[in-house]
Amino acid sequence: GTTVDAIAETQILNIVLSQLAREKCVSIGRNYFPETSQDGRSIDLPGGKSVWFGFFQSVSLGWKPMVNVDVANKPAVKGCDFISYMEEVLSIPGRGRDYPQQKPNFRINGGRNWKPELHKYKLERDIKGLKIRYIRPDEQKREWRCNRVLESPRNLCFEHEGEAMSVEDYFLHV
Repeated sequence: GTTVDAIAETQILNIVLSQLAREKCVSIGRNYFPETSQDGRSIDLPGGKSVWFGFFQSVSLGWKPMVNVDVANKPAVKGCDFISYMEEVLSIPGRGRDYPQQKPNFRINGGRNWKPELHKYKLERDIKGLKIRYIRPDEQKREWRCNRVLESPRNLCFEHEGEAMSVEDYFLHV
């Protein structure tokens, strides 16, 4: 065969070999992570993170055809609601038995435990570029990439149907 044929044949072999992995695994790029990776094959890390273990596979042509299968690791954010994630990221690590971990609780006092001067920079650094998936009050699913941390929803306003409305009021009433 010619070089063009060899490239096409390699692509076909890559597709055929990866078919089972695509059906049984979560695929991120060219890496595959078995569904069990989410339960038993991941390691929890501090700050709301974990590491998934999976594999990478490809076919390449050199002086003879070769199949490359290798281990892949992927850092990930643990799936949870965003308030729990904030509490995990902004917790202060413990220092032994006498000084346990301190987690802020943003659910009490109507979220008044949020201290922008203490929390904003650390949270913003952690979530920049993170994809957030949420379900709107009308049950539509949305996915957005985080850029920065803004004001609290109580203070952040926008115009909705000709009236000024806070983000908090929108999610409470609409």
